[in-house]
Amino acid sequence: MIPMRTNGMPIVVGLVIFLVWEIAATNLWVDPTLLPPASRVFSALASLLSEASFYRHVEATLWLMAKGFVLAFLTGVPIGVLMGVNRSANASMSFYVDFFRTLPAAALIPMFMVLFEGDLARVLVIALSGSLIFAVACRSGVQSFEPERAQILSVLGISPIGRFFKLQMWEMLSELLVGARIAISLSFILATVIEMLLGAHYGLGDLLLSSQPTDKPTMYAVILVLGVIGFALNAVLQILDDALRRMGLLHTH
Repeated sequence: MIPMRTNGMPIVVGLVIFLVWEIAATNLWVDPTLLPPASRVFSALASLLSEASFYRHVEATLWLMAKGFVLAFLTGVPIGVLMGVNRSANASMSFYVDFFRTLPAAALIPMFMVLFEGDLARVLVIALSGSLIFAVACRSGVQSFEPERAQILSVLGISPIGRFFKLQMWEMLSELLVGARIAISLSFILATVIEMLLGAHYGLGDLLLSSQPTDKPTMYAVILVLGVIGFALNAVLQILDDALRRMGLLHTH
């Protein structure tokens, strides 16, 4: 059997979706005030891309996301490693990590707005949610190291710290990248939601919300932009993952 070529299928499916969308809105099968024709949305998208102020919105959202994501990485990774290598730390911290990880991130926004001021509160909401994902991923990666191998290394006189940096860190890397892909998507989502809920001088979330009442084509255009950016962020980490695998630096369980 000849395998089907699927490289172009996403494009074909996308074209079909936009064609059906255009026909449905143009022929009034749906209310065009709620779902304008795809052609009007792409026209609004072209107009947005030609405006310098639009890129300030993009920059504001990405900068908020980046600050929260980096802080999540810097706090979550050490916590996860500590929980992975130390049973006492894992026993004492697991409940709190799992509790806050399952708490809806949006529920933290009012609390952080009360406890902190301005941009700090926004960043900390993203950082807390992302750090828990990093912590769980790193703990899982470190704990995947076989106990038998750890015992052999101990007999050879290799300390737990040396064992971590020589072997466990590299085995953890695969789980870390999976966590990073989840954390960066969550960070981007939260940055947008925070801008919508709390308002902002610039930001895609604010632009999305402000266009919703009177300018539906722009609203849908912003949604398309958000989707493209989210996909691109995930693709960058996937490319990094693939590159590290080709270099033999990732351990596959």
